[in-house]
Amino acid sequence: MKSLLCTGLAGSALLLSAACSGGGGGSSATTPVVHDGSLSFEDGLIATGTSAVSFGRAAAMVDMDGDGLLDLVLAHTGMPNSYFRQLPDHTFEDAANDWGIVPDNQSHWGLVACDLDNDGDQDLFFANGGFKNPEKNQVFRNDISTGGGLVDISASSWNGNWNGRNFSATALDHDNDGMLDLFVTDAGKETRSIFLHNHGDFQLQEIGDFLGFGETGTYLCSSSGDYDNDGWVDIATAHFAKGPRLYRNQGDGMFVEGAEAAGVASTSINFGMVLEDFDNDGFLDLFLPKYDEPGTGIESRLYRNLGDGTFKDITIGAHLAPTTAMGHNTGDVDGDGYPDILIGSGSPASKDVDYLYLTGKPSAAEPGQFEILDASTTSSITSNGDTRCHGMAIGDFDEDGDVDVYFNNGGPQSDVTTLEENAFWINNGNDNHWASFDIEGVSSNRPGIGARLAVETSAGRFVYRYKRAGHGFGNTNSPIQHFGIGEDEFIVRALIRWPSGILQTVTAPPMGERTNVMETGLLLVPSTQDSGRVEVLAVGPAGHEVELFLGLPTEPQAVSDHTVHGRSELTAPHDRVATGRLNALGKLTLSVDLPAGVAAEDLALQAWIRAPGATGGGTLTNRIDLEPR
Repeated sequence: MKSLLCTGLAGSALLLSAACSGGGGGSSATTPVVHDGSLSFEDGLIATGTSAVSFGRAAAMVDMDGDGLLDLVLAHTGMPNSYFRQLPDHTFEDAANDWGIVPDNQSHWGLVACDLDNDGDQDLFFANGGFKNPEKNQVFRNDISTGGGLVDISASSWNGNWNGRNFSATALDHDNDGMLDLFVTDAGKETRSIFLHNHGDFQLQEIGDFLGFGETGTYLCSSSGDYDNDGWVDIATAHFAKGPRLYRNQGDGMFVEGAEAAGVASTSINFGMVLEDFDNDGFLDLFLPKYDEPGTGIESRLYRNLGDGTFKDITIGAHLAPTTAMGHNTGDVDGDGYPDILIGSGSPASKDVDYLYLTGKPSAAEPGQFEILDASTTSSITSNGDTRCHGMAIGDFDEDGDVDVYFNNGGPQSDVTTLEENAFWINNGNDNHWASFDIEGVSSNRPGIGARLAVETSAGRFVYRYKRAGHGFGNTNSPIQHFGIGEDEFIVRALIRWPSGILQTVTAPPMGERTNVMETGLLLVPSTQDSGRVEVLAVGPAGHEVELFLGLPTEPQAVSDHTVHGRSELTAPHDRVATGRLNALGKLTLSVDLPAGVAAEDLALQAWIRAPGATGGGTLTNRIDLEPR
């Protein structure tokens, strides 16, 4: 089996012998408690019309045609990809022809569905090559809503000239310029990961070496997120033979690798690294799936974020079983507010069982640990037998309030006996309460990738979600942020930290439905004017009216992670100093003359942004202190 790993996965001696011998780690010797079976799924593949027999890789669950329904895009290696459009009755139809897809047999591995040109629809990026020969990546511009279908523009973007053994990709705005960039891993032993900087109009410039991604090696799956909460998105990825890599964004768009310094050092057989806030403390933790093909008993690992830029290995207390982890993803499938772990296992040589680990509230008995229950069998996701599962797209496709999962299965394209049928696990649901949010950026990138959302529930707890595209095994989950809150009855407020730095509060959002939120708030504009005047940028829905107030701030905002989002209103008295209307882009710059004899540190700005003619309601923006407090 060991030799099959080293030759079957890579087709050569690509994966180092050290990786095949196991490497560091150690078994926890125990397994999680089995879940009680209150969470269950049924395979709705045939009923929904989404059957696909393929050499399956990544998966995406997004709205491609702008009708408000989540569609499916599936990456296959060595054969054409699949495109399924959802119909109003929650069945699907093959949309490849209608969307203008020209079938090709490239080795499609990773898949990112995101709005690369800020026009409001989902474009597609396929990371191609994988463990096979180098191939060109592909970029598709989404013109479906205007009748143009999906247009392959790979050759006209810089990316079209790049050949690689690309494995996965994740989207992020690394310099917060409002355009989404792409980090793309490369599984070639002598090559490095690439970074495609987005200049707009699909001009993607490769600048990975300049940004700090110069190390060569076998990089597999990746994830992105702001793990140190400094407002700049970081990147986590896995080097199969040498260990994980954690790239910290230094705030100038440049990255520095610091996994070992952060306490995340676990050599060999790493298939990916996922940033996820498992314990809802406002800091992203890490899940490191390990490919235990050698049978040495090395389990995947969990690291808890300590909030100071470092992590603690809590694997032993989590009791994860050793698995041949390939496919992997995270999301709250049982609606209790805590993200869960999905593992698709298998190998080129053989199929294996899939896993679902449900995470729960932090343990009272073991500080720093959180509950994990094994729902693999009780949930029925193993009822179709063993698989070679890679892609796992998560989202509430039928809008019934619980989260469903599409599994994209299949083995190496060189072996036709490893063609496999997929599975669409439809959640049977429970009584947990929920709400969801569809967000749109204005000053930030339009899809709001990189935004952090938190809700405060009626029980006084906080639940966090992070909007991403490209997560786990090259997947893109539903962009609609779903908040299960368990038995908590309602949400007091939703808090959004946008990539621009705007902090937005939505008070008492409705339960059991989706709320659309457009980025609305204030930003100071860097100015060369004298100290007696400041400029502020207001953003929000186009055409809305702005009332800007200047006054005395309340006590300094608390720096704890939960309260830094709060709107913290100005104290009375305060004066209306400017008014105006947001332009067609949803933006308005206002100038304010400061009163003489009052120090800037004693002043703050805040605004009401309302629909035209409205005298109440609207959004009370974040407060801006004119000097940091």
